[in-house]
Amino acid sequence: MALVKDGVPLKEIVRRTGYSRKLTRQVSRGESTDIFRTRQSTLNAHLPFIDAQWATGCRNGAELWRRLQAHGFRGSLRVVSEWTTRRRRAEKRLRDRRGKSARLIRRGVALCFAMRSFFRPLNPVAISIEPRWKLST
Repeated sequence: MALVKDGVPLKEIVRRTGYSRKLTRQVSRGESTDIFRTRQSTLNAHLPFIDAQWATGCRNGAELWRRLQAHGFRGSLRVVSEWTTRRRRAEKRLRDRRGKSARLIRRGVALCFAMRSFFRPLNPVAISIEPRWKLST
C-alpha cells in the first residue's frame, strides 16, 4: 500500500514485489483486504529434521513422509512430496547456474575441432566454366 500511496505505477509494483498484476490492482483499488497473505506451511516446525534427512541422502518424498510421521508430523504425503519436488528443482537450477563440467567443455572443444576439419574447404581445382551447348545465331 505504501508504494501505491507514493504514486509508483502498477507495473513497477508488480516488478518489485513479484505478485500478479491482478492482485496488485485489487489491493491498490481496495477491492481486496487480504494484502499479500502468505500461508504457513505445516512443515515449518519440521524443517530442521527434513534438511538433516535430505543431507543424509533421503530424497524420496514418501520415505521422508514416513520418517516425519515417526517424528510427530501429522500432515499429508502430498505436502511432503511437493516440498521435495520444489527442493529438487531448486537444486537443479543451482547446478545449471554453475556452468558446464570440464568433461562437457572438453567434448565441445573436440567436436568443434572435428567439425572444423570436416568443413575445411577443399584445395581449389581449376574448373572450366564452359557451357555445354551453344546457342546458334
